[in-house]
Amino acid sequence: MSGIVIIPGEGLDMTRYVYADVLFLVNFAANYLLLTATARLSRRRARRGRITLSALGGALYAAFALVPGLEPLYAWPVRLMAGALMVLISFPDARGAGVYLLFLSFYLCCTVAAGTAMALLSLVQSLRSYSLADRLWSPASWWTVLVGLLVAAAIPLLLALSSQKPGSPFLQVELEVDGKSVTLVGLLDTGNDLRDPLSGLPVIVVDLDSLKSILSGETLDFFSSNWESIGENLALDPMARRLRLIPYCGISGKRGVLPGFIPDKVLVSGRTGLRTPIDAVVGVSWQKLSPSGAYQALVHPDLV
Repeated sequence: MSGIVIIPGEGLDMTRYVYADVLFLVNFAANYLLLTATARLSRRRARRGRITLSALGGALYAAFALVPGLEPLYAWPVRLMAGALMVLISFPDARGAGVYLLFLSFYLCCTVAAGTAMALLSLVQSLRSYSLADRLWSPASWWTVLVGLLVAAAIPLLLALSSQKPGSPFLQVELEVDGKSVTLVGLLDTGNDLRDPLSGLPVIVVDLDSLKSILSGETLDFFSSNWESIGENLALDPMARRLRLIPYCGISGKRGVLPGFIPDKVLVSGRTGLRTPIDAVVGVSWQKLSPSGAYQALVHPDLV
């Protein structure tokens, strides 16, 4: 049975009824769609369980707005913080500029959704105010027209950003090690010709910081070149048999050795949008590949 909250107006006909369960379900659906759109727009893989949990929390937050005395919790700054918390719950592996990109994508999706709803509401009100006697439409306010135009202009931009067009240099890369996985944004690097000298497999170069959630402490010490802390524990770590040393030569002619490992699974979303399992070695860079955080991996051209 629906929970009903009565909001009195100036007269009997002005009384409004708010169904708490309907409010909850509508907000849950809206939050789920917004978070899914955020993942698509920012090119991040979204886990349905986390998005569902975050959407439920946002719906509960909206439903409690009907409880008297909680009005201060629904001021605009608090609402913005609630939205940011939903994003952090849905994408816990985001770091640095990636978090900023997620926030920007989420609030952009919210703005477009709100503008679309306002434009539709104005259209419905205009239809209701149509008079058969004088056949005139009631004029809409200037801000409603402006919102409608902005929404119409933003839709092509969102579609362009959310779709991976042929020739796009950015790809989605998912790595899995011992049941743990991480999803990264990869840049197709035509200058990356690295291959593992033992297996001959192509190499994907990845930021060390992006791998901390799936690698053990001993393995991280190895990749961060803390040689003094490497001891017998590394030899006992199952990752020890997967470690690789990959020689390289930079554009400047500088030569060196890049540490790496063989993951359990590598999935790359190619230019067609399909997630294809591939065989590859991951080379680990202790320096950030992109100072702005736009991508965390350099993908070998033979892998797409």
